[in-house]
Amino acid sequence: MIDPTILFQDQHLLAVDKPAGILSVPPAGGGRPNLADHLRRRAEQKGQRLWPVHRLDQQTSGVLLFARTEDARRALERSFRERQVEKVYLALVHGRPRPAQGTVRGFIADLGQRARSAAARIPGGRPAVTRYRILEVFAQAALVEALPETGRHHQVRLHLLDLGCPIVGDRRYGAASRRALQAGRLMLHASRLCIRHPISGKTLRIEAELPGDFRSVLSRLRGE
Repeated sequence: MIDPTILFQDQHLLAVDKPAGILSVPPAGGGRPNLADHLRRRAEQKGQRLWPVHRLDQQTSGVLLFARTEDARRALERSFRERQVEKVYLALVHGRPRPAQGTVRGFIADLGQRARSAAARIPGGRPAVTRYRILEVFAQAALVEALPETGRHHQVRLHLLDLGCPIVGDRRYGAASRRALQAGRLMLHASRLCIRHPISGKTLRIEAELPGDFRSVLSRLRGE
């Protein structure tokens, strides 16, 4: 596995730009390559330790954060749990969300490999909130910025689907009839993470540029 680009690093934290197609953390039962195990092995070779504090879907690229000390791990996990982290995603979707910006609220139930979203409470459902706005419009698609305020399973994917705009390349939730726009993977990128440093308290703004495959799809849509 190729080492990912480091976006931020100090003695307490490590933030990397996760490539699409790689698991963030070990799956249930283990046995599959993943970024957390790879980086942990690298850290252990230097006598260091490393803990993932959140995760991204396998086909999602972008900012992924790890703790390098026990104190940092506890503080970061608390920040995510108490919704003190701003997470910003870029998604290319089929169609155009209406209205052009707003907030999706509902409940999401984690069903393992899939999740279910509903406006009303459902068995196993937990409250889910995502703010969004359109950044750019194309003939058959739109580039959307999504800011999930909660961290439910597949939340951004499901909430954009709830707006009638599945993410391009989403083979799990996107309807087959909506796949006129082809992409090699899910067009979802974790572009920015804003969080208080667990030790200094300083606000960190960590950003990852759009990867080449995502930029290529956008260039094609723009006619470049």
